[in-house]
Amino acid sequence: MQNKLELSLLIDYYGAFLTDNQCEMLKLNCEEDFSLAEIAERGRVCAMHCSAVKKSFSKWKKNSVLPQGTGG
Repeated sequence: MQNKLELSLLIDYYGAFLTDNQCEMLKLNCEEDFSLAEIAERGRVCAMHCSAVKKSFSKWKKNSVLPQGTGG
């Protein structure tokens, strides 16, 4: 749960650096609790692509710092 909250905050803060499609995929997974398969079906992309986007953002998340007062 904490991980999803942190990811949601990062999406809100750093989402401008993502493509619209990447941002939508992460929001659906994190905020709407869609599975990667559901996101892939909805977005007409393969689940492997959704997984790669999530992994890339998660790695980036580990090296990112949230601004003070945002819960990080």
